[in-house]
Amino acid sequence: MRATYITLIILSSISLVLGCKKGKNDPILSLQTRKARMTEEWKIDSWTKNIKHTGTQQNGSPINDELTFDLTQDSYEASIPWGYFSEYPFGGKAIVEKAIWNIDKKGNWERILEYTSSSSFSTKQIIETKKGVWNFLSKSSDYKNKERVVFNVLSSYQKVETTTPNGVVNIEEKFQEHNNGEVSEIFEIDQLKSKEIVLKRTNNKEFVTPIEHRIKKESEIYILKK
Repeated sequence: MRATYITLIILSSISLVLGCKKGKNDPILSLQTRKARMTEEWKIDSWTKNIKHTGTQQNGSPINDELTFDLTQDSYEASIPWGYFSEYPFGGKAIVEKAIWNIDKKGNWERILEYTSSSSFSTKQIIETKKGVWNFLSKSSDYKNKERVVFNVLSSYQKVETTTPNGVVNIEEKFQEHNNGEVSEIFEIDQLKSKEIVLKRTNNKEFVTPIEHRIKKESEIYILKK
């Protein structure tokens, strides 16, 4: 009887641990909770983002533009067509000085990117930070409980310091604050290990205005490592 009782305890414990597997590439066994595995000051080992704009302008001209972003711990390359430069501080190749994502147990997060781009015309030192609060999302028809995570953006800051070859320095700064839930990033947790996280998201939006009908499709992947 005692042996049967011990066996039931062992089986229950194994079932509980196995139940912690949510993401497709999560470890089968983990003694840490999902929150414990999520919270860390992570290095952004890689970040890729693709944005496609399609549609039709009022005069019948087609819209077919693609933006790509590819960042590692060492380098960053952004391909941005004409007409989108006002939305993004940088296009081309750059050297990465810092790429970290701090996610803490109290539900706060901060993402910092620092990189430098040099050309014959100027050198740009760029800092981009976002801060906010995060939480796991509950079960839905398509996802398990805590299989997704939402990062609500409460503030964003951008600094672009441009230096010309003759030493003239120009600094541009932008700061925005948002209400909780106004701006959010929802990711599927593809992998959640104690030393590596893979976050994926897709986002599709349709815009209809008097001058155009536009569809914007985004896909994004972060790989975070200790």
